[in-house]
Amino acid sequence: MRWYYEKSGQTHGPVEDQELRNLVQQGVLNYGSRIILEVNQTGEPSASTHPS
Repeated sequence: MRWYYEKSGQTHGPVEDQELRNLVQQGVLNYGSRIILEVNQTGEPSASTHPS
């Protein structure tokens, strides 16, 4: 899946699942971080893969 995140008032992304995990592990993102899942026009996630 592809994600966007907000940091210091700016939106970043899209990033894939593993990059999102890396950002959490590095402390860039935390419990209070705004994270948004990219969806297609039908409202479904844009990718069919799921994080493990």
